[in-house]
Amino acid sequence: MAVPDEDIESNESTALDSQGTSVEFALPGSNIFTLLGEVQTVSAFDGQAAEYDVTHLKSKAKEKRMGLQDWGSASIDLNVSGSDAGQKAVRGAKRDRTRLTWRFTYVDGSSDTFTAQVRKFSKEFGVDSVVKGKLELLINGDVTEKEAAAADD
Repeated sequence: MAVPDEDIESNESTALDSQGTSVEFALPGSNIFTLLGEVQTVSAFDGQAAEYDVTHLKSKAKEKRMGLQDWGSASIDLNVSGSDAGQKAVRGAKRDRTRLTWRFTYVDGSSDTFTAQVRKFSKEFGVDSVVKGKLELLINGDVTEKEAAAADD
């Protein structure tokens, strides 16, 4: 029995490709974003809301409430480049403890925007290798998630 084409198409993945995603930041008070060059991988938003116990003597079981959302941190692995303007600015922001506005823009046009400080910019190098770097960002406040614009049919 043949399967209609529309059934085959409905099973295709709609997952976002990560290739082409941009990692950018803006200095305080600016809406001009600078691209962070040579980014390889990003792991972000590893925080969680606090939980507190509100159980009392008349409770029949534990009662809990969630506290404020904590978006945690972001980790960015990259190839270190002495000529990349973005990496130079990020090293300066770490030194000065500056809060930057960060934006991850995905290939479909959706994005995540947040404020964070650079907690760490480490380097690793060795034989038969380029210098690798790892940024750790400490996220402050909420993350704004912008959806991709609807496609015109």
